[in-house]
Amino acid sequence: REGLPYYTAAVAGYLSHLILDRKYF
Repeated sequence: REGLPYYTAAVAGYLSHLILDRKYF
């Protein structure tokens, strides 16, 4: 479970990037 925080942060950053893309485009 030690790698879970890193994986979650990566997914959260990816999703936030998609949301920003849809927000501006």
